[in-house]
Amino acid sequence: MKNLLLPLIIALSFATGQRNVIAQETKAIESAEGETTSLKLDHFFLWIEDPDATVRKLENIGFTAIPDSLSAIHEGQGTAGRYFYFLNTYFELLFVHDREALIANDQKYGFLETQKRVDYENTKASAFGIGLQMEKYDPDRIPFEVSRFYQTYLPDNSYLYFASSSEQMIREPLTFVVCPELQSTVKDSETLSKMPENIRGFYEHGNKALRVSRIVFTIDHKGPFSKTMEKVDKVDNIHIKKGKEQLLEIFFDNQVQGKSHDLRPELPVIIYL
Repeated sequence: MKNLLLPLIIALSFATGQRNVIAQETKAIESAEGETTSLKLDHFFLWIEDPDATVRKLENIGFTAIPDSLSAIHEGQGTAGRYFYFLNTYFELLFVHDREALIANDQKYGFLETQKRVDYENTKASAFGIGLQMEKYDPDRIPFEVSRFYQTYLPDNSYLYFASSSEQMIREPLTFVVCPELQSTVKDSETLSKMPENIRGFYEHGNKALRVSRIVFTIDHKGPFSKTMEKVDKVDNIHIKKGKEQLLEIFFDNQVQGKSHDLRPELPVIIYL
């Protein structure tokens, strides 16, 4: 159970700035255009205000949520999360658990502009985040400028790599590369059959959704994309575009069911089954 939940807990730490970050290094990395293909989606997230209402909304359209008892409260960060597992990725909902702790954490690690992202409806910051993994992990081949962090709960010589543009371009999704120890893994029917029944049930959704086949992020700004977004747009199954309002569109199983659920105005999300 601990190994299953660890990637989710760590991902939330990226998004909010863990208090025990002890080293930071920013470096520009020049990579060949073709190296973008080494990146792929690990997971993605959305900031929310009301976790119970949001989880109910998704459950009402057939999704299975991870039980609250297995969802992390991030002490010292002021945040907590709710999760939805799929065979090739996971979707997380982030929310404020302790605002005073959140503010204190943001004052210490303000490079992620957490308060602005939480209050995205007023600040126009992005409500979304994108976690990436590398097929052949090599930080020197990340094709955009990054900031390197070591956190004490990580294995020795393992780091988290945030896109440096996430600080200046707050209308773009927070983007980061996950180290191998924390990467989510693709599941198949054989893998699921070997899981304990209670864990296997987390991947079984009443609406029959299995895999996220594509996610589209609409960004609400008129300026040019950062180099980060240009590279992310080339990653398989991820598309970045501009629009008058920010929006996350999640496509499951190549829309085999021909159904859709528009969750606006409560959430900037449209789901396609």
